[in-house]
Amino acid sequence: MPNNTIYIYPFTNTLFQPGRNPYILNLKHELEKNNYKVVNSATKLGILDVLKNIRKFKIIYFNWIEDLPDKRFGYVQIPILFFIIIYLKIFNKKIIWFVHNNISHRKKNYRLKNLIFRFMELKSDVILSHAQDVKHIVTSKSVLVFDHPIEKNNIIANNSQPKYDLLIWGNVSPYKGIHKFLEYNYNTDKLSNYNIMIAGKFNTEEYLNLILSLKKPNITIVDKILDDEELEDLVYDSKFILFTYNSKSILSSAALCKSVSFGKAIIGPDIGSFKDLSERGIIYKYSNYSDIPSIIEKAYDNQSIVNKKEITNYIDKYNWQNFGYFICKAFDNNN
Repeated sequence: MPNNTIYIYPFTNTLFQPGRNPYILNLKHELEKNNYKVVNSATKLGILDVLKNIRKFKIIYFNWIEDLPDKRFGYVQIPILFFIIIYLKIFNKKIIWFVHNNISHRKKNYRLKNLIFRFMELKSDVILSHAQDVKHIVTSKSVLVFDHPIEKNNIIANNSQPKYDLLIWGNVSPYKGIHKFLEYNYNTDKLSNYNIMIAGKFNTEEYLNLILSLKKPNITIVDKILDDEELEDLVYDSKFILFTYNSKSILSSAALCKSVSFGKAIIGPDIGSFKDLSERGIIYKYSNYSDIPSIIEKAYDNQSIVNKKEITNYIDKYNWQNFGYFICKAFDNNN
């Protein structure tokens, strides 16, 4: 069997739905550009599809595998995963594990997820990540880190009279901490003079109702999937992009990378990739929501919101093509 045959997990039909993160499709494209043959295609079979194709590949590349217990028939899929890993080790196939989060965003099934996490740490041949923080979690093996790749340089001009001071965008889920931020906003007047836009599709009606219950006059909410043009218009009309994540599970964020490509001033938490980018001087970071008003004030006073040359250099370095070179080098060095 050729050493360049690879199975990418997960690869599902949902990847082709509007508004979905194109990460896996981009990954597949880069691997194929570097002469790797991806043996699988979109499926509804979950981990069973790995068994179906297990004799076709030399390398398996796992993403978000710790979320397995939350999937349909997850409890059945877990022992199948363990069987697959043991089979792969016996037959000297390579296991690549990409750690996207410290642990799953959802607290449900935490013990099972932690069991999978530690099992993958033990059995993987190569461990990769997009954030340096992972090295505090994966301690028994070395982790190769490459910042989350950015699709393109899409610098958006600053509006001299923006409609919004803060833009929060993307799919709206509890782990992103928007309700916690709005609770802070609800109980203080420190942000009352700032207009805040929350734009994105809410994952449940219940969460939307919770957010609406915390809405104050300075908050605008748009519950919909944004197309690229709508998002770019909102970015143009905003002074800052704000990330309210307060979960320790966060390591990297596709929405953060897309926001960096806009060249807009970003405010984010002191965790994962946000922390890494703040140390490069690319974004502002906060430890608590109470830090945000002073960050805004200082940024407005300084006028120099963001170094667009630094952002352009960063985007040129951490693009998908270079990420493709990075992961293929990691594979080749392990063969």
